[in-house]
Amino acid sequence: MTPRREDVVYRADRGRVQTVRWLAAFLGLVATFGALPALGHANLATAPPWARLAILVASLQAVYVVWMVFAPDWSTVWVAMLVCAAVATLYATATAIALATPLDAPLPLGMGDVRARLDRWCGAVLMLNALATYACGRTSAKWRRVATPVDSPRGRSSQLRSSDVPRSVNRAEDR
Repeated sequence: MTPRREDVVYRADRGRVQTVRWLAAFLGLVATFGALPALGHANLATAPPWARLAILVASLQAVYVVWMVFAPDWSTVWVAMLVCAAVATLYATATAIALATPLDAPLPLGMGDVRARLDRWCGAVLMLNALATYACGRTSAKWRRVATPVDSPRGRSSQLRSSDVPRSVNRAEDR
């Protein structure tokens, strides 16, 4: 007997899909905010290197957000967390360079013309990406911790492993 399609295909429950959609909307806003200063340079061929890099990073974030929406799973949310952490690290480095470089020294990537606002903008994008990293990590961890069924001999999920049940439930049984 061949298994039915419903038994083989993974589908996240509606509540988690809705959470992923809200998270994707937030991540899309974060990526857009990171690219806002660079959007003034319509022609990327003549844009300064920092503008090209900001648009590239925002585009990569957008690609991962779209992937997360189309494949809602704890693992895609976790990968989005890694992407946000990498972007936060990049902007933390840019913030440190902006703060540590003497005023008479040139900044890398042609950022000298935006030096006055650079530390505040990079700091704001850093904080938003750090918040996005936390939100994705927390969502992914809570999703993965939920009890997952184990396959029974009939191919249907009918049992739970004791390691999959949250500790608070196990403690209630011990009393």
